[in-house]
Amino acid sequence: MQGTDPLRCPKCSTDAAPGSRFCDACGAALPSACARCGAPNRPGASFCVACGSTLAAGTPASQTLDEAARKHATVLFADLRGSTDLIERLDPEAAMLRLAPALAVMADAVARFGGIVAKQQGDGLMALFGVPLATEDHAICGCLAARGIVDGIAALDESQVAARVGVATGNVVARVVGRDESDYDVVGVTVHLAARLEQAAEP
Repeated sequence: MQGTDPLRCPKCSTDAAPGSRFCDACGAALPSACARCGAPNRPGASFCVACGSTLAAGTPASQTLDEAARKHATVLFADLRGSTDLIERLDPEAAMLRLAPALAVMADAVARFGGIVAKQQGDGLMALFGVPLATEDHAICGCLAARGIVDGIAALDESQVAARVGVATGNVVARVVGRDESDYDVVGVTVHLAARLEQAAEP
């Protein structure tokens, strides 16, 4: 496992014993290996660059979202206004095919700005930014994704639908909800605020 291998000093290339914080040859600060995934991180980093685990001093890096954890994140809700009229005379398979291009625009915009789609239902989705990988610019990325969704839906050849988007940033409680660690759920006032903003938004 990479986390138990000797760390190499970035300054003099000397191997240091596991757990060392400074090089015993030149005194330089050593990168910290994530206890969860083994990835090296710069000295003083708070979160693993590979998996987002906490790297705070004295806190095991394996403390992630296996249990509920308080996070600062951005939540985005988006749906399509006019989708019911568009698909009401279609069977379920045909309806999903008709909505697929718009849903793909939403998902692509979220992924383009570093978010994850936490839930996708019918004609909309909920996306998260800053969870599970903590980032300093998650609020900006959420807003850019919202703009990408609105512009992308408007550019489709389907004039009957338009996007509604709500974005909110704040504290949430996040946890893994499935066997796959990419399956996250969040709860808190921030989630409700984002949902209400989407419902109140003009298409």
